[in-house]
Amino acid sequence: MCIAADGHVLPSFLIFDGCLPHRSFKDGVPDNWLYGSSESGYMDTELFENWFDKVFIPFCGTRRPVLLIFDNHDSHISIDLIEKAKANNIHIIGLPPHTTHLLQPLDVAIFGPLKEKVNQLSVTLGNLNKCATIGKVMFGVYNGRRRFSLLIHKS
Repeated sequence: MCIAADGHVLPSFLIFDGCLPHRSFKDGVPDNWLYGSSESGYMDTELFENWFDKVFIPFCGTRRPVLLIFDNHDSHISIDLIEKAKANNIHIIGLPPHTTHLLQPLDVAIFGPLKEKVNQLSVTLGNLNKCATIGKVMFGVYNGRRRFSLLIHKS
């Protein structure tokens, strides 16, 4: 997920472990979201470059320069990515290791509250108990029939 300082939300990128699910995992989610898979289910260099090319560059706007702040994981940096960033007048900054729980804006301001809201929604809907989780396949689908969406509102 990537959110601009002005509150503009770029299309999301869902990463599954192993492979993409066999069932319709795109139901209820926007058409411009990107999907991928890795052995671990986490971002790798190829997936990050794919996101950078297909989501970040086209959706970050036309004003330049642009600053991209991310955790300093080695999967986010490659020579190809740096060259693409330079060619598009995009500056990249990696946060210091082991500080993202304090400094990463999305973890602090978005993902923590989002996880809490998803938990409250699932309990309210009676679909899950507080110990269960909504998996990525269910992100845009509720009970395979009724769709729900997760909205992030500016406070």
